[in-house]
Amino acid sequence: MSHRVVALVALRAPVIRGRQRRADLSHLPYARASWEWWCAQNGVEFIVVDRTPADARLPSAPATVLRWSAPAEILATRPRGTRLALVDADTMVRWDTPDFFACYDGRLGAAHGLDGEFIARSTAAFQPLFPGVTLKPAQYFNAGIVLAGKAQLELFAAFVDFYAEHREEIGRLSRADNVGTDQTPLNFLVRRERHPVAFLPRALNLMYCFGWRSQRMRRQYESGAKPDWSRFERWASASRQAFAFIDWGYLWHFTNTVTARSRAMAETWRRVRQHYR
Repeated sequence: MSHRVVALVALRAPVIRGRQRRADLSHLPYARASWEWWCAQNGVEFIVVDRTPADARLPSAPATVLRWSAPAEILATRPRGTRLALVDADTMVRWDTPDFFACYDGRLGAAHGLDGEFIARSTAAFQPLFPGVTLKPAQYFNAGIVLAGKAQLELFAAFVDFYAEHREEIGRLSRADNVGTDQTPLNFLVRRERHPVAFLPRALNLMYCFGWRSQRMRRQYESGAKPDWSRFERWASASRQAFAFIDWGYLWHFTNTVTARSRAMAETWRRVRQHYR
């Protein structure tokens, strides 16, 4: 069996999406605890990517972009044939998750994106940077977990080059609206380069664990206004169904709990930590 590495991305370079500036990593201990335990149980090397890659092409880039320089550095010092899982710091892995590295077959591995409204808005925003390239919703992947190997290093290098060339325009688009920073341009680049993608089961990237709760809360989130997260937290604590996602997926991705992420992940950890012993 080839060497396997889980790299938890915990870079502190701020990420700006519309009116939101994201730099808080107070939720990191809960992600780290689950991943570190799972890797130890499954003979997988675990590392935290918390040092900014030494890449002169990425001055002042957000953490979401900087992470794509990490695979080359990681794989350069690992055995030939190493398989890498690059995972976000707002993810937790369930204790009995099977060996998802078996899903890597040389193609980029990632799960489908699920938020059709975001995908449509983000795709429309970045489309001018990719004339002649078609990106359909069914082809769109979420980068919360990405399986990769040496076969993807050229793709990641091409993305870093693309960002360096278009960083001012990408930054302007990211600041203007909540359209993301790197995920959609990477999706476009994958289509442009005709790089094959192996879509992972959705259970390996269960997004929006707590749901959106209401259209009003969602509109507040998208506009950058501060939602009433105290109501959200009271509901999450009281509802029998709030934590049903623990049984629904193997990887829990807390994508929509931005201002309450640490509390949401802490409460999840409190409910499941007995399994990580």
